[in-house]
Amino acid sequence: MRRYNATPASNNRAIGSLISIVVAWAALAVAAHAQTRSARDVLVQFCELDSKGGQFTTIGQQEIATLFKSPGAPRRDKAVVIKDFVVSFPSKGPGKASFYVEYISLGEIDLAKAMFLSGPRIKVRGTFDVSRESDAASALWKIEGPVPTPHLTVDAAIRFTLGFRANTQDRRAQQNADRLLATLKRLR
Repeated sequence: MRRYNATPASNNRAIGSLISIVVAWAALAVAAHAQTRSARDVLVQFCELDSKGGQFTTIGQQEIATLFKSPGAPRRDKAVVIKDFVVSFPSKGPGKASFYVEYISLGEIDLAKAMFLSGPRIKVRGTFDVSRESDAASALWKIEGPVPTPHLTVDAAIRFTLGFRANTQDRRAQQNADRLLATLKRLR
């Protein structure tokens, strides 16, 4: 029987080689996944981030901006409170796909005053066009137009309002936030 006597240096080289192979494989897998994402996947990702309050965090804004061709400046005047959303299947053209997103609108929040503006609970349909990057070799889909007004689920709106309430010193704004929280909790 032949006995293999490994040295610490050879073990380190073997481990280093193994780590390099795993890292390279993971990078290829991530790149392949990014290229195989459909236009609908991109729009669903945006809707999920948006409904969870992604437009109100720096990381969320950065992630959302990568999904749009020209994201524009973040909207800070109002947010729509919604109940769920559904993304349609696409109607396709060359290098482009059109979708609609449906949701139940429960009302709007005036972000400057932390006030809820209720309206009738109605089903709303928004349209989105998603197209391939202008680089013909790219397989990345991007949403056209600027990022729309934030659309938050009730739970995300509650989290936003709690954060607003904790960070303001204005007594009137705190009272408005308290009323807003009570209203949002009734919408659950």
